[in-house]
Amino acid sequence: MEAVTGSPVYRLPAGETVAGVYRSDDRRFDLMAENLTGFLNRLRELVETFAATGSAEDL
Repeated sequence: MEAVTGSPVYRLPAGETVAGVYRSDDRRFDLMAENLTGFLNRLRELVETFAATGSAEDL
């Protein structure tokens, strides 16, 4: 399988969506993964852990 490259995936801080535009006074963004593939792999791992243990870790 060929490696996928792309843009990082970020978690947005708490905010609101007004007329389809996200707004927040907080300018910090958390890096979740280096790319979409990395994010989806992490999400799958968390779902598998939750299914096995019933405990959810923060994504």
